[in-house]
Amino acid sequence: MRLRKGLQRLVGQKDRVLNRKYNSKFHHADNNNINLDVPFVFQGHINLCVDACLYMMKLYFNDNKYRDYLDKDLIRLPNQLSSYRIRNNPRGILTGLDTSDAIRTKGEELDLELSCRCFPEDDFRDQLYHILCKNGPVTAFFKLHGVLIKGIIDDTIIVHDSWHGGNMVYKVDDFCKKLAESEYYFKHLGNVKKNHMEDDENASEVYRLKCLILDSVDSYLTNYKHKKNRGFLTYHGESGSLRMITFSVAILYMNSADQIMFEVEDLINKRGKYAEFSGKIRIENSSGLSYVLHGFMCFFDKIPHPKDPVLQKVKLLFFHSAPKAFEEDWVFCHRRRISDVLGTYHVWG
Repeated sequence: MRLRKGLQRLVGQKDRVLNRKYNSKFHHADNNNINLDVPFVFQGHINLCVDACLYMMKLYFNDNKYRDYLDKDLIRLPNQLSSYRIRNNPRGILTGLDTSDAIRTKGEELDLELSCRCFPEDDFRDQLYHILCKNGPVTAFFKLHGVLIKGIIDDTIIVHDSWHGGNMVYKVDDFCKKLAESEYYFKHLGNVKKNHMEDDENASEVYRLKCLILDSVDSYLTNYKHKKNRGFLTYHGESGSLRMITFSVAILYMNSADQIMFEVEDLINKRGKYAEFSGKIRIENSSGLSYVLHGFMCFFDKIPHPKDPVLQKVKLLFFHSAPKAFEEDWVFCHRRRISDVLGTYHVWG
């Protein structure tokens, strides 16, 4: 059961990342501080907290790729970076993943081989740091609620709480008091080694930008709904989907930021190859353009100070047009201002 907005406020339900300063990953071994770059999944329904934790683990270990069957399970929230909502409730509203067998079964569905251990009784803070270093994010349990631990900085523990919001912080002592169980679940894989091209410092900035834009557009194209006796249908019309496929194919082999920027300008203004497609270019949450803009924002979130001169100019104009877009949620007015900047690239580029 999904709650209406009034009830959401009453019970403290939030579908957003609350503190973006904890989005960036870092690891300071000299003082045992670590923060993992874990996508946030909003549970949406009252009984899916552990499901959301496992989806977050899956996205983390799958390099935040919106691929395979996850498109049937999750909806990307394009007003936030790397955030999703569980699409449908697979069980009755009073049935959660409340047994170890149920948790492991759900893990197997997501191709996660889960293991279970008990938190140490002594030296909790430093032991948790070593757990995160070795295993990545782990699922822990408050009373009747599961949360995902993603970081420990000094005496502060950072968790993604799929009901109350992402990047919530607790002092170590307060967190230990909230724990209802000593057990935690983690993906069994030994030492965590994640390396993909978007985060490869040796990959060109243009390549990384393409990866993030194409990944975002891919989630637009695979955003499905289910209708009785009709199978899975795209939320977007045939013309809109073909337009975004055309855009993806066009930028796939481009090797300069300048080329990509001109292509985005043509898309926004429905010029050239995009003139034949019907429908307006919109900037609502579910529009193709909104997902393209989301790809840009993900790039600047990962690379806040690009070396490419074109991308430096883009970042500067983004910041002057909508400075709060780098601090707050990716809301409608930010998309409007930034799409206006991109739609006039030939003037300022």
